[in-house]
Amino acid sequence: MARLICALGPDAAGTLLTEFIGDATQRLDAAVYEVGPYYAWTFDAAAKRGATVRLLLDRHAEANREATQWFRNEASMVVPRVTHLPVRLHSKMLVADADRLAVGTGNLIERDARRAPGGRLPWGEPEQAVGTREWWLLADGVPTLAADVRRHFRPLWHGASVVGPIWTVTEDLPSEEVVRAPLPLIPPCEIEVSPRQISYHHGGSAIGAKLQGAIAGARQRIDVVVPYVHAAAPRVRPLLEALEAATQRGVAVRLLLGREAEALSDLHTLAEHRFAVRVMDPVRSTVGHAKGAVVDGVAIVGSANWSEAGLSSSVEAALSVADSAAADYFAAAVTHDWQSARDLSGLPLG
Repeated sequence: MARLICALGPDAAGTLLTEFIGDATQRLDAAVYEVGPYYAWTFDAAAKRGATVRLLLDRHAEANREATQWFRNEASMVVPRVTHLPVRLHSKMLVADADRLAVGTGNLIERDARRAPGGRLPWGEPEQAVGTREWWLLADGVPTLAADVRRHFRPLWHGASVVGPIWTVTEDLPSEEVVRAPLPLIPPCEIEVSPRQISYHHGGSAIGAKLQGAIAGARQRIDVVVPYVHAAAPRVRPLLEALEAATQRGVAVRLLLGREAEALSDLHTLAEHRFAVRVMDPVRSTVGHAKGAVVDGVAIVGSANWSEAGLSSSVEAALSVADSAAADYFAAAVTHDWQSARDLSGLPLG
């Protein structure tokens, strides 16, 4: 049997991820869109303990400049690489030693994965547990799955290169959103499952296909959490249509957005559907950065946004778990955030 931990950020995920990296003794491979100095030292510490560390980052200079500079200034044993793909490396995936795997929705920066002092699970001081809402799955005892993830990682690593001494900024990061602590904090859930109940999905297209199939077969419940929805995108429209069809056949559907839509047209489109839609309220909770779904007894956790690139060309990673305890854990998290969210009638649709 495999050990599976379901965790939320900022409640506990940062502490668990720090422990995950810290427990690596032989190999540690990571493909993450953004890593900051807040986590850079953990990779360096793993290398100094004797682990072979391969850290792959997206080519976005502004996102990863500080971390790559940290590795250089500290004369670190870790030399991160960046992709030269025409598409974005947007995954948040780590695989350690021969049989451990972590896949989630947040970057390895303080805002997305803050850890609690003393390793408390969840935070002992709730008012300090600020950060974006994230979902994570951490699996131990999954050697076949870990090997499959490394099979996808290998060509990305060999096609990447070391960052030069000067990294030109090509685009600006979006302005920082206000993040708070979503109270009460929720502890992680540890369960035992068969490795055959866990599946890895590599790439936006594969994740989109998994979501489409799961929603089409849903009989009881569908809970979707995403930061935003690009409702007009060709890869997104079929998912919205599938949610609508599920609603019409009696499935309980909830779509929780992490923040207000980037375009009013997206909100207008969502308001036309029959399924329930709410938006996380940063005043009463925090900003949602999670990307996941609960469909009946299956939980799907990954990095893909509901956008054209996120569900097609981007390098994304997701895990799906066919287990009622995992599904119930994340469904309860949706309910928790749903209660403090706003429905579309409270947003400026006009």
